[in-house]
Amino acid sequence: MRDGEVFVDGQYLYDKPVLEEGFGVRVAGELEAVRNGKYASALQGFSGEFMELFAQKFDFNTVAQILERVDLSKSKGFEIFRSKEFSKRLTGKTTGTFSLVLGTQEPGGSALRRSVDLLVEALNPLSPDSGFPEVITDTIPADPVSP
Repeated sequence: MRDGEVFVDGQYLYDKPVLEEGFGVRVAGELEAVRNGKYASALQGFSGEFMELFAQKFDFNTVAQILERVDLSKSKGFEIFRSKEFSKRLTGKTTGTFSLVLGTQEPGGSALRRSVDLLVEALNPLSPDSGFPEVITDTIPADPVSP
């Protein structure tokens, strides 16, 4: 934290070239094949669920997309923040970095605690839309249904 801003920087370093188009779909397909195959028991129970959460919800692309879409003007309980800047960068297919800067009206411990709360709520892997109702993203509304 510095001068009324909270800085969150993240870096993902992969051993293999996974930061490519379609990787998430490939992972989901492979998990589905395991789920329906002779090793289905590997995905059962707490450890299997935990592995799936990390593989599908905490990968670089998903985390970056979620944090980029957080809309502070619509989120409840985060009025402490007056602005949000987000950037991400890929370095080849093995390294991804992101930076989240939150401008705050209340520097200090309160802003740091609310920053952690924001990250936890936005990245909640158990929510269908990757976050509690308190954190709103700028999701694209569904096409209207014709009468």
